[in-house]
Amino acid sequence: MANIKPEEIAYIAGFFDGEGSIYISKSKKQYFLTVSVVNANLYVLEFIRKLLHIGKVSRNPDKNMKHRKVYRLRLYSNDAKNFLEIVLPYLRVKTEQAKLAIEFQSRMKNGRLTIPKEEQEYYKNLICSFNLKRKK
Repeated sequence: MANIKPEEIAYIAGFFDGEGSIYISKSKKQYFLTVSVVNANLYVLEFIRKLLHIGKVSRNPDKNMKHRKVYRLRLYSNDAKNFLEIVLPYLRVKTEQAKLAIEFQSRMKNGRLTIPKEEQEYYKNLICSFNLKRKK
């Protein structure tokens, strides 16, 4: 992180504010934090991934052949938390959601169930409510 410029972090945060999402997913046994950024510009997503040394970029499947190719940078659990901690000071839109996600992941230990399922569900629903507000 020492060689990353503040303006690069600010750029990533702004990009994430507009193109990213924070959510808590559920596997068969428990919940986990997920952060993703979707865009048609593969270069930008690879720039973020390489600069921060986290995540994986994949191509979203085409549902309609008329659409451009779309790519997704996806981060899970502690990688997602670390990303959010890096960009948090520069976020404008997803600040509260990021704080909740960091809190959620901080309470999980090594990805194992360390908080009751009811609390995991609470965090999932609360973070989801931010997503629903923005769609209106």
